[in-house]
Amino acid sequence: MIVFVDISDVQDEAALVHDVGKYGGIAYARFQDHDESRYAKLRLFVSKYLVLTNYLWEAVERALVRFGCYHLDHGYGGNVFDRERSAWTYREVAEDKPFELGYAPLGVEGGIEKEKQKMETLRQELAKRSIPLSVVVYPWPAQLVHDDIDSRQVQIWREWCSGNCKRFIDAFPDFFHARDQCPSLAPGCWYPKDYIFGDVHLNGTGNAIIADSVSRSLEAAPPVKHPNTMQ
Repeated sequence: MIVFVDISDVQDEAALVHDVGKYGGIAYARFQDHDESRYAKLRLFVSKYLVLTNYLWEAVERALVRFGCYHLDHGYGGNVFDRERSAWTYREVAEDKPFELGYAPLGVEGGIEKEKQKMETLRQELAKRSIPLSVVVYPWPAQLVHDDIDSRQVQIWREWCSGNCKRFIDAFPDFFHARDQCPSLAPGCWYPKDYIFGDVHLNGTGNAIIADSVSRSLEAAPPVKHPNTMQ
């Protein structure tokens, strides 16, 4: 089994979801605060209802991002390049505010510890069935702007995988390499090339980078098929 651990999982475990009962159920936080600026509300309105204006506005945004102006807010959670959800790897975040503004009640460290507990439970269940576990990590746009290759996300899961995983696949170097291929006059060309514009999610090209990282690991150490023990 290969688990792709997302940057946002820390905030989800710290502030968004909590366990219910003893059988693995979860529930969302009852109180959530989604603080949107006037600009974000206007940008969201334009994208929904004014097609031509949105086309022209986005053309300007694309040009600015390509030139290295890393601020992009389409009304969904703030600046793509510095959201609270992804900022925990490179700066202090609000640990006393609820989702989505912060990481209360558990805080960043509590969210990380909860991630590890859930992964340990999964590892134990897989071990009972002789199924190896692998972990993949990859950056959000914010990591490529503010963080470095040896991100805290990489450090956490590389350490956890030592002794727990069949393989640890780090896609950060591949994304940083793709970023560094941009010309000096267009340092932000990597973002529209690898991510959905206005979003933190990968597009087809970005997903291909991760697929290549996984494929190289599988080729270097091919999975072993379990012998058929059924009689």
